[in-house]
Amino acid sequence: MSGKDKKVLWKGIQCLNGCGQAVVVAVPLGNVTYWSDSSSWKNRNNTVPRDNDSVVIEAGWNMILDVNTASLAKLTINGRLTFLNTTNITLTAASI
Repeated sequence: MSGKDKKVLWKGIQCLNGCGQAVVVAVPLGNVTYWSDSSSWKNRNNTVPRDNDSVVIEAGWNMILDVNTASLAKLTINGRLTFLNTTNITLTAASI
């Protein structure tokens, strides 16, 4: 089985106290936006990410992942990314 055939299940936890690492800058979260909504992507000229894109969830963003992603080259999360919990959602990226 190659690395491409494996699936990873993970749970992200927001850690504010007792993490062993100080929070450098606390940025208030903005309004909820949705991955599938092109207007959510102000830093990408209102274009939903496509295959091989490098994507940044900006500090202060409160993004809901409501669809399967394209196969991203890189995903950087500086804000909040929450998986919609009403269905199975797949996030695919070479680097997170």
